[in-house]
Amino acid sequence: MWRNFPAFYNQSGEPLDAENSDEKRSTSKSQTKWECCFTVSKFHLKTVKCIILLLRLRLHLIFSCWMFVGLKTILHTIPIVNILLLLSGMYPFPLAIITSILLSFCFAEYDSKISADWLSKVYGRVIRPLPSDSPHQHLKSSYRLPYQGLDIAHYKILVTPYFEGVKTNTFDGQIDEAKTNPIDEIFDFWTINFDDSLPVNDEVKIEISYNGILHNNNFGFYKSYYKEDGKIKWLATTQFEPTHARKAFPCFDEPQYKSRFTISVRRPKHFKPSLSNMKMNGPGIPDGDFTRETFHTTPLMSTYLIAFIISELEPTNISSEHEKNHFAIWARPGAKNQGNYAFNVSKAAIKHLGEYFDLPFSSMDPNLKIDHVSMPDFNAGAMENWGLVIYREPYLMYEEGESSARNKQFTAGIMVHESAHFWFGDLVTCRWWSETWLNEGFAEYFNYHITDKVDSMNLTYQFNVNKLQSVLYEDQRFAELPLTNPNINSPEDIKRMFSPITYDKGSSIIKMMCDFIGPETFRLGVGRYLKEMKYKSSLPEDLFRNLQAQADIDRSLEAYNVSVADFMISWTEQDGFPLISVFVDRKSGIVKIAQKRFLRQKHELWYVPITWSSKSNLNFDNVKPKFIMKEAKHTLEEKIASDDWIVLNIQQSGYYRINYDNDTWWLLSKALSGEDRTKIHPHNRAQIVNDVFQLTKENILSYKMAYNILKFLEFEDDYAPWAAAFDGFKRMRSLTYSNPKLCKVIKKNVLKLIEPLVKKVGFEEQENENHLQKLFRMEILNFACLFQHEGCYKQAKILFENYKKDPSRKIHKNAREFAYCYGIKQGNEEDFELLWKKYLSDNLESEKFTILISLGCSNVKWKLEKLLLEVLSVESRVRLHNRQKVLDAILIGDYSHVQIVYEFIFDNVFITREALGNEFTPMIINVIRKMNLKQLENMESMLNKNIHLTYWEMMSANVSIYLRRDYIKLQNIRLRDENFESKQIIVSIIKINITLKQPKLTG
Repeated sequence: MWRNFPAFYNQSGEPLDAENSDEKRSTSKSQTKWECCFTVSKFHLKTVKCIILLLRLRLHLIFSCWMFVGLKTILHTIPIVNILLLLSGMYPFPLAIITSILLSFCFAEYDSKISADWLSKVYGRVIRPLPSDSPHQHLKSSYRLPYQGLDIAHYKILVTPYFEGVKTNTFDGQIDEAKTNPIDEIFDFWTINFDDSLPVNDEVKIEISYNGILHNNNFGFYKSYYKEDGKIKWLATTQFEPTHARKAFPCFDEPQYKSRFTISVRRPKHFKPSLSNMKMNGPGIPDGDFTRETFHTTPLMSTYLIAFIISELEPTNISSEHEKNHFAIWARPGAKNQGNYAFNVSKAAIKHLGEYFDLPFSSMDPNLKIDHVSMPDFNAGAMENWGLVIYREPYLMYEEGESSARNKQFTAGIMVHESAHFWFGDLVTCRWWSETWLNEGFAEYFNYHITDKVDSMNLTYQFNVNKLQSVLYEDQRFAELPLTNPNINSPEDIKRMFSPITYDKGSSIIKMMCDFIGPETFRLGVGRYLKEMKYKSSLPEDLFRNLQAQADIDRSLEAYNVSVADFMISWTEQDGFPLISVFVDRKSGIVKIAQKRFLRQKHELWYVPITWSSKSNLNFDNVKPKFIMKEAKHTLEEKIASDDWIVLNIQQSGYYRINYDNDTWWLLSKALSGEDRTKIHPHNRAQIVNDVFQLTKENILSYKMAYNILKFLEFEDDYAPWAAAFDGFKRMRSLTYSNPKLCKVIKKNVLKLIEPLVKKVGFEEQENENHLQKLFRMEILNFACLFQHEGCYKQAKILFENYKKDPSRKIHKNAREFAYCYGIKQGNEEDFELLWKKYLSDNLESEKFTILISLGCSNVKWKLEKLLLEVLSVESRVRLHNRQKVLDAILIGDYSHVQIVYEFIFDNVFITREALGNEFTPMIINVIRKMNLKQLENMESMLNKNIHLTYWEMMSANVSIYLRRDYIKLQNIRLRDENFESKQIIVSIIKINITLKQPKLTG
């Protein structure tokens, strides 16, 4: 599944409007039939626990506690906790901490989210999951099915969706020849009691007839629509990962329970042929107003990978019959001209992946095919259902001449990611969600390292700045999870595993492992793993064993005395990463290094691959480690000259940060601003930029030293260092919202640094530019306009005004992002309406998304309030999956928007909470993090007057206000202590030729 973070989940993974959908959203009924055969082996129980679709979300009171929906009621029965919560309004921080800890102990056995997720978002602490010997641990494990030799042989499923008529809004379950118990709606279990014990090795057949609701919530088996010639066209589709297959049919809904599935569909006879994982097994059979279609039986696969679509979608492209693999792109009829690029990418991706693994797709099953389907509503972004991949429409559809270079890269990357899942996830599946990185980490790795073979985009070159550096920010938090986490049980636990840690850290660690054992050993070892584990579920040790076997054959690890398992476990079974500190004795030339956990005082050690290059011994090409650092401290064998700079972690192949001693930092800053800059690899220049921003933020490096290092950017023209700088300055801008004076200083200095780059690349594309050059210009102009670069603002206005006068003069596809945003920012109400009408009428979904985000740049207050109402309304013309992104775009569009957003939220608490679900509280916290001291005071006043917030929301806001105010005060003190007032900051950055007193180079 493509990484995406839906904003509308509740405790059980269901969108919050599911309960109210009967009244507020149209619903449809689907009648289904289900048949399951399984064999009992070493299984002498009279009870078989079977997960069944829960139609309505009836949250158990205690499991609502972390959202404080049900918790408010519970707390009235716990006087001491209730009193603490009431008092927390007067003394927010200390009592909020006490209350949260007390609540975590009261309810930790029911849901670890109260301690891990919320506390980490609000004040960066974590209470670890229950220990294995906890008396309440059984409550966590009760979400799991017993894995005791149960062999699920076969499912036969018949599905009939109804799109018309008044139907009941429930699913009815019926079992023959068995006594059933009520559904356990907390753990999603349905228990079937048999009269006698089940004999070992007997096959048991269960038949169930039931019916249920097609909700509009984008999960399970759900209903969506598109418009054709002004008419609504309904369709039904699926999204089962990770725990939503049970919402469509009763099943053993865990990835380890692989089975074969025979899917049949009864569709309205005027609909187009249905789609599922496999090819259709013969022509459809008329059945009254329906046509019944049956698909070939699947290979062994997990429930979450099953998919079926009933619609009037049409193929935009389809492969010829003589091709070994059957390919097709499916879309609504109005988008039929947008599938050519995706079709070509799909064919090339399958070819290169099959060759890389020496395991062709065609060998998996003769009746498997490859359909890529664009869906109007799809929360996940994309989903790798085996043979039937479903995408959010703008992620799959690409129109030459209209879609931007960014859209093109996104389409190619996501298609390779999903195609890689046919091997990692479909053919070989992680045993449980504790090891999700075995699926998603590899898919994301090959997204960047195979796509360049499909279309030359330099994605491999972009990996570090897009993935590794971004996830380092996430992984340094106090509440992140390790890649392999045995404490994953509930749906909420599982949802947390679909995070940047799993995708981006997972792919970064895989890349580091590849560099460690060598690319060819890695390729062959991964192929061994896939061939050994095909049609099975796997654990990390299965991967490590096969990589080790290949490394032994190739003798690629003989120099290290380190096994693949030991190396990988140190990175996958503990969260965070090390900071490598470098100390150079300038008299003796001895280099000492030390590792410790970044930003946490814990005695953790990693197996760190160490590489380096120095001024006198340049070596930026070999990323194979010189040694593996297992201890806390180490002395390098190689000595360096007294005036030599040294750079560790060649091409940033290792997953860690680096801090040098002051003398070495000074020598590096001098080298970067001089002729030696190009001798240092661009990835290492980017690494230095990324590390400097974060080390400075955490008060490890002084502002003065940081600015002296970063001044080399005025001479820099490579993509990687500037991509790291864009990210760093944007984060700095976000953190300094509260200090307008400092914001102006930062803005002035950023513009000084970027001016030469803007002049060099210009505003218009040149002939024969490659993809990365086009993408780089897009990034440069977006960034320059963000900091109000005069030339960029002027160009945006010219482009927008020309388009306004004559809409046939379209803005160049790669200039629309900055032209729309900063054109409308300098415009008026008429300009806003122009873009809004274009949003409503445009046929290209990626263009509609660009417009939608650009509308958040407007400074017309009442238009922004109108957009907020539009986004949050029940009948919104903004797709469900885009709503949170629009709110974020408004919030970051301008400093003044912070006040507009928080005033709107508190004037419209009910509709905002209903629309955002359990993202409502994080949204409040996000707004608070951008406030200045005056706005914080206003916020406190509004909180005291607002009676519509829950205790939980009130407590979250109060704690966030306390922390934001404390952060502002600490930063002001730090600036003062460094004697780094505005005037001095300007001197440090603008005077690029500044001469610092050279430090005495001593040990």
